Amino acid sequence: MIGEILGNRYEIKKLIGEGGMALVYLAQDLLLDRPVAIKLLRSEYSSDQEFVERFQREAKSAAKLCHPNVVNIYDVGETENSHYIVMEYIDGISLKDLIKKEGMLSVEDSLKIAEQICSALDHAHKNLIVHRDIKPHNIMITKQKHVKVMDFGIARAVSSATITRTGVVLGSVHYFSPEQATGKEVTEASDIYSLGVVLYEMLTGKVPYDADTPVGIAYQHVQAEIPPLSQKRPGLPPFVVGIVNKALAKKPEDRFKSAREMEVSIIEALSTLHEINLEKTFLSKLNVKEPPYKGDVAENGARGVLGPTKPYESSERDQEMGRKKNAEKKRKKAKRSLVKTLLLILLGLMLPTYLFFQISAFLNVPEVEVPNIVGLSDVEARKRIDERNLVYEVDSEVFSPDVPKGHVITQIPEAGRVVKINRNVQVILSKGPELVIVPDLIGMDIRNAQVMLQAMNLTDGEREYVETDEYPPNTIIDQSPKPNEDIEKGSAVNLTVATASSTRVFKMPSLINITLQEAKLLLGRHGLVLGDTYPDSTSILPEGYIVAQNPLPDSDVTEGTIVDVTISAKSGSVFLQESTEGSGDGDEASQWEISHGVKEYNVLVHVVRSGILRIVVIDETGSKEWFHSSVKEGEVIQRNVSGLGAQGKPDVYVQIWLDGEIWREQVLLDVTR
Repeated sequence: MIGEILGNRYEIKKLIGEGGMALVYLAQDLLLDRPVAIKLLRSEYSSDQEFVERFQREAKSAAKLCHPNVVNIYDVGETENSHYIVMEYIDGISLKDLIKKEGMLSVEDSLKIAEQICSALDHAHKNLIVHRDIKPHNIMITKQKHVKVMDFGIARAVSSATITRTGVVLGSVHYFSPEQATGKEVTEASDIYSLGVVLYEMLTGKVPYDADTPVGIAYQHVQAEIPPLSQKRPGLPPFVVGIVNKALAKKPEDRFKSAREMEVSIIEALSTLHEINLEKTFLSKLNVKEPPYKGDVAENGARGVLGPTKPYESSERDQEMGRKKNAEKKRKKAKRSLVKTLLLILLGLMLPTYLFFQISAFLNVPEVEVPNIVGLSDVEARKRIDERNLVYEVDSEVFSPDVPKGHVITQIPEAGRVVKINRNVQVILSKGPELVIVPDLIGMDIRNAQVMLQAMNLTDGEREYVETDEYPPNTIIDQSPKPNEDIEKGSAVNLTVATASSTRVFKMPSLINITLQEAKLLLGRHGLVLGDTYPDSTSILPEGYIVAQNPLPDSDVTEGTIVDVTISAKSGSVFLQESTEGSGDGDEASQWEISHGVKEYNVLVHVVRSGILRIVVIDETGSKEWFHSSVKEGEVIQRNVSGLGAQGKPDVYVQIWLDGEIWREQVLLDVTR
């Protein structure tokens, strides 16, 4: 693509980004002589005519938006193999990269950025366009700290045309609204929720919800309470916390009624923030005003007390007395001027002296060493701090599996520092281990129960197999702890599993490092059934040897258990599932083949920067790593991956990680074999 000219106008310069839907290139508009960004659709979308038509319609609709906080769309076109849109090129940094660089943003910067995003959303919503994919990756910050929101209207085209075909996950599930996670109607309120997540991340440096799988994150968006902001950033103003909490309300009707209403609240919060940040300077606190000088009440005697006097001719004696009085007045006036001057000089000398002693008294405060109170109880820690003439302050309380409830987790300043007396020592206290509610697993299949436990941050504990004809085999008939009990996060849940009458429970033999034919013989001797086979082109074992299995070796199994295996294969090899004969239930078996099987996906990665690249598939059997290696900018990595799942269900996820962060994610719906 580099060097090609699209539409006889746009010369491709270099690849600057890659997303789940398109590649983004920097190009030069040869007609207007300006840089532009070109988003080129991936081939899997360009071949779908219905999607292309919807994409062009939505892109043209978004092009009508004209707002200083919206990235402008200039043009829509097509090549022989794909379709593209031409957008305004932003010379800046994405909000996601800014958060990575800075960690927590300042409260003022966070509110200012959110205010501009609200303004962009308000403009779009008034034009009947819902973004559906608000996240830091789609928000650019220019060098002048001006906010630009990208991809208005494009997400709508993706969701309408492809969600039922390929299961593309729009954006990251970390920013999903509860209605998006449950497949309900997406409205303007969904954008407000996503913006609330973005504001939460700006203030804390972390998203509110995280888990090992997308299903777990989506479940938290729907069910879990918002982790208190005070746990991740103590001391935030209550009016800022209120804005975040309202935007993240589970029900759309409990959020801000519009982006404009949220924008007004943010503007008011900024105004309040500026007011409380205003402080008087030290000199203004020590301002000394000169007391007013009152002087004489009157220069003459009491005129008019006895009424007007009769005029008379002055004598020489009277004139002499008058001259003496005038001379006396001048002496008094000169004396008063001298007194004023001396007072001003004295004040000028005393004020610096006063300031000197005040500052010296402030600086020459006795110092003490901060004691180590980490691990102590609240009472004991407070006592130690009081003994050093310091001020004990509880900043917040957070969950901790390692520190007992009511004990100190961390302290600021740290132990050993020398500080002045009366200094505040802030501590974070433990609330003990975090508790979660045990889900109701009774009646579930064992595989679905494992997925549910993982989503709830619980583990699969001991299993007891009970022969019964009342439940289908591999169905959960009892559990411990019971449903709806509160237990510590990460705890194990023991399960009682139904097996057919007279079914023998035994340990699963190991199939690792033997051939597929040898595995078939071994499974047959134990009454086990070979299930799905998956190719692994990254294995160092010879072709045809088993590198992984499910159930795992030494786990409890019964006769008739289906065993899935992963086999070492050359790149491009495919292992086909053999048909089972003589089942007796032809219709049911046929329906199973249609509704359950292998979902395949061809991963093609254009590496935009050097780092550690991982390709991971998560399905109902767990997670598997298909690629893990260091890569260089410009490399192209291709892998054919697969996972086991049910037709039409979003239960197989393909994740691409770069340097420990998820870069792209694809959810697979359709069974291919």
